[in-house]
Amino acid sequence: FIDSILINEKNKVNLIENDPILFQRIYNYFQLHYRKENFNKKVDWKKSQRTEIFKSNLKYVLQHNENPLNTFKLKINEMSDWTDYERDQLRTKITNEPLNRNQPIQSRQHIQIPDFYDWTNQNRVPGAVTPVKNQRHCGSCYAFAMVGALEKTYAQIYNQSGPLSPQELVDCSYANGCEGGSFTDTFNYIR
Repeated sequence: FIDSILINEKNKVNLIENDPILFQRIYNYFQLHYRKENFNKKVDWKKSQRTEIFKSNLKYVLQHNENPLNTFKLKINEMSDWTDYERDQLRTKITNEPLNRNQPIQSRQHIQIPDFYDWTNQNRVPGAVTPVKNQRHCGSCYAFAMVGALEKTYAQIYNQSGPLSPQELVDCSYANGCEGGSFTDTFNYIR
């Protein structure tokens, strides 16, 4: 949506900064698209902290995407108006497990690592890397990481693909659900 509105504009960041009607239109679409609870409430959008956070993130995304030296594009998502604290709550849920000091760490110095590796084209299995999933406000990154690795491994072994369910791991792996989890507990459940 944002790209289609600003497609022919030269200085998108300046336009966002100087055209409050356009910015409000984009912000309203963002709220509607991501079903923000305060969308229909009487909130002065100019004074809203979330509005300012969104505006700052929107400008950051636009500046990044306009830079031809960047090799990837950023997008606005449902977290674009979150505070740093809200985002941090999702990033601190993995349980650190003690290392097994009885097993020596294997050296990998003899392995030649390529400069570029594209997981999406390995074994030419369509869909071997599934689209990005969203854990929302659930601290379940352990389950999403495990499912991503399993989907790729399954495609390599069986030469077919299919999305697996992070929700099953959150619900059934005894790894504390949305309160964070352990890769070991999750792996043991899968075995």
